[in-house]
Amino acid sequence: MELRSPRHSRIIVARALALLGGLALVAVWPAPGASAGPSPRTALSDLNQMRAASGLPRVRTVQRKWNRGCKLHNNYMRRTGEFSHRQRRSSRYYTRLGALAAARSVIAQPSALPTRAFGDTIYHRLAMLQPRLIRTGYSGQFGHTCLQVLSGVSNAASVRTRSAVAYPWPANGQTGLDPTFSENEWPDPRADAPGATRLGTPITFSVNGPWRNWKLAKSYVTSMSLFDELGQSIPVSASDASSRNRAYLYGGFALLPRRGLAKNTWYTARASGYVAYGGRRYPVITSTRFKTGTGSW
Repeated sequence: MELRSPRHSRIIVARALALLGGLALVAVWPAPGASAGPSPRTALSDLNQMRAASGLPRVRTVQRKWNRGCKLHNNYMRRTGEFSHRQRRSSRYYTRLGALAAARSVIAQPSALPTRAFGDTIYHRLAMLQPRLIRTGYSGQFGHTCLQVLSGVSNAASVRTRSAVAYPWPANGQTGLDPTFSENEWPDPRADAPGATRLGTPITFSVNGPWRNWKLAKSYVTSMSLFDELGQSIPVSASDASSRNRAYLYGGFALLPRRGLAKNTWYTARASGYVAYGGRRYPVITSTRFKTGTGSW
């Protein structure tokens, strides 16, 4: 089975806020559209296809109340022109439900399905590929995309794994990846790759395990490599719990190629390390193989 990377417009701005004990991430896209956008059911199917490719359990449902919250916040952003995770109480378009969605969601402009809006990012991607995400809310109306991620993450025993498990993206066998990464996600991932001016396709790993609280699990990379199909080594840096951008990783980690990758080339990424939780270290060994395409940002 050949998996292809989602294609979309270039990211213009991205910024993150630490809210409610978690992360809310923002991506701004060009020219908002006027269409009603995809339905929540379509968005859920799209999200679960991406999660299945990575080996993750599916998100079980979209919550009607959360869908409405996202719709209200999309309307707020359209009416006020404020692309934000907050709503001003003084605004005539303020709603309590919309404000809650604003603080608990990843948002983008214009309207798009989750994989198209957030699939080629780092921090947004880790949010929607959180292994314990079981419920979400979505709206693609009013030229914006809103996907609730914080409220739907569970710590129930039924969603834990017996040992530490890493779920890679790009998924193993995926093709068509952009050889270079957008320079415009905030926080800037280059902060975790000092000296690098251009990054190649980022590789993210979402992590699950037996720990009780996903927010307190911290991933550390002790060994990493990236080789092309000819066996040539590509320099990489890690974005993990010891890195500057550690607050935005949702318990996972990322490998950042320190230069753009070659087009139409297979690569193999490997990483080992551990997840620290409650005074214990849970070992992690993982890898993925993917192929770049001809596209670029």
